[in-house]
Amino acid sequence: MSSELWLRRPIAPSDVAALCARVRALALLSSSDGVLVCDVRAIGDPGLATVDALARVQLTAARLGRRTVLFNVSPELRQLLDLAGLSDALPSAAAQDGGVAGNPKRGNRVSVSRKNANSTIRPSDTSSTWSAHGS
Repeated sequence: MSSELWLRRPIAPSDVAALCARVRALALLSSSDGVLVCDVRAIGDPGLATVDALARVQLTAARLGRRTVLFNVSPELRQLLDLAGLSDALPSAAAQDGGVAGNPKRGNRVSVSRKNANSTIRPSDTSSTWSAHGS
């Protein structure tokens, strides 16, 4: 089973606590251990705040028995994650459903399907940074 989290704009440091709360809510909706698919296409120019937030999302998901896989990762974000040593902790998948990607030099290939996500968490504020889906 997988859960989905979409980041709709750049992440501010003040967003991290609420973002991790969404990850915990997704874990409660999901009946089994699985994968948190995080779509990062809309975050814009990534910076260290983005890397920190994604690391905290990954840590929150891992504490709840979930793996985190990033979708639609820009080359700039991938470089920052590599520089921070987070490539193995935050692997990326291809943009299309069922894609396979990862870092072939390190041997961490991940296969992800986003077809089974059907439950929705709707944020109370429509201008929210993220939306989440889980199954």
